[in-house]
Amino acid sequence: MAGVNPDLLWTIAVCFAVVTAVGLRHRIKAWFERAEANKLALRAEQDRQSKDPLAHFYMTVAEIDARTPQPETFERFGRTIWKFEGKNHLNQEDADEARRQAVLREARAFYQDVDRLRLGRR
Repeated sequence: MAGVNPDLLWTIAVCFAVVTAVGLRHRIKAWFERAEANKLALRAEQDRQSKDPLAHFYMTVAEIDARTPQPETFERFGRTIWKFEGKNHLNQEDADEARRQAVLREARAFYQDVDRLRLGRR
């Protein structure tokens, strides 16, 4: 590339970038608007949580719920059975209720441990 002017290459690159940006301006603007909307939604959620005295408990329950496995299903004698924590349930509602109780039980145990640590009780 002995006879190529570097300024010409930079000019071509800048022109390409400008044409690309102008061609994609609607997508770029939509991306920035989505990012701004997500930021505003996060701030609104943080404001709501700061005013809610039970927000920490809800967050703890949501975190425990996310890591608690769903009830498993299997067939036996032509019926669908749901299994959660080693117990069989004949319908999904009972299995979901058992899972919900397990999540709340773990959340309560967490807060009892926090109180025990904070207050120095055993």
